[in-house]
Amino acid sequence: MNKVSLLLIPALLTAARPGAAQGTVYMLAHMTHAPVTFGESVRKPSPAGVERVYIDRNGDIYPRSINIDAGRLRRAGDLETYYSQRGAQAEFDALKFGYGVTHREFRRAWSAVQDALADQVARSVDAPGPLVVLVHGFNSVAAGPGFAGLEARARDADSSVRFLEVYWDGHAGVLTGTAAAWARSRQNAPRVGETLYGILSRLGKRAPIRIVTHSLGGMVAVHAVWSGPYAGRGLPADLRVGMIVPAIAGKDFPARVQPVPAPSQRMVVVGQNEHDYAISKGGLGARYFGSTTLGRTREDFCTIASRTFQQGTRYTVHRLDFSGTPKVFMSLESHDVVHYARLDAARRLFYLLLRDNGSAAGTSCP
Repeated sequence: MNKVSLLLIPALLTAARPGAAQGTVYMLAHMTHAPVTFGESVRKPSPAGVERVYIDRNGDIYPRSINIDAGRLRRAGDLETYYSQRGAQAEFDALKFGYGVTHREFRRAWSAVQDALADQVARSVDAPGPLVVLVHGFNSVAAGPGFAGLEARARDADSSVRFLEVYWDGHAGVLTGTAAAWARSRQNAPRVGETLYGILSRLGKRAPIRIVTHSLGGMVAVHAVWSGPYAGRGLPADLRVGMIVPAIAGKDFPARVQPVPAPSQRMVVVGQNEHDYAISKGGLGARYFGSTTLGRTREDFCTIASRTFQQGTRYTVHRLDFSGTPKVFMSLESHDVVHYARLDAARRLFYLLLRDNGSAAGTSCP
């Protein structure tokens, strides 16, 4: 492969969607990669049946009731830096007042505000019926269209579902900045996962939770459900996770998850596509530059099926073939979640997550 091809690979891996012109211009002006901030998006109303939570690179939740200076936030890169800057005291005082926080010392006050925001998000989705939590992947500055496609599939399986859309700083990059953005997003994902755990652990213990991720969103789910300081303790028993072409490896999971007490039975569904352009790094291979083999190889799937979710943990593990998206480069296929949502495999995914009563046997491995 020549040098020109190698330089083009990061550009081709870029997943920024149309309509993100401001973010793209900002990235080009800042060495082709930058944090993803949500100063403009956070005040937009959510559709009926959908709640949204926005999380920055530190795992901090955006307040949705307070105006944020989007330009200053982009320069700050995260919420804590934004509110701790000189000249932001009045804004932070208003934020504290809005959430009943009285601490004067910044760090204690910031922690209390974050606890209040997690409580607020949990209350907004704590209702009867299944909750589908959607988590996008790396380099996504406008995940809405992809979420909409997945939500349509979920409603086909169960019209009573509600949704929590998780928007997080998966970092964004164009051209040669894509590799740096990828590395930063892998650092951010565990912190976002711990925040998602904090929200879900506040829900009623019988709440049916279904987490559906795309790409590096799989790492967010791993740290929300199985890793992190709490290893998923305290989460609702009725929990199932579906990962569409997870841009992670089996080694990103703990060696063995905590067994679920009987009679609970949990489920993990892994959607793989060996032809996915991004997962295969443009043809270089899934093991390079941060392994993404779980989204591509049956071998990696069988590793987690037999090790992480081994017999006795009370997990059923399924593998689905998600190949068949449009070709984008030679035999390699699109990584876009909009295309994945249109596949019949997506219909099967939501059937397993929302309608299967435990009768479907997991995928067998040698």
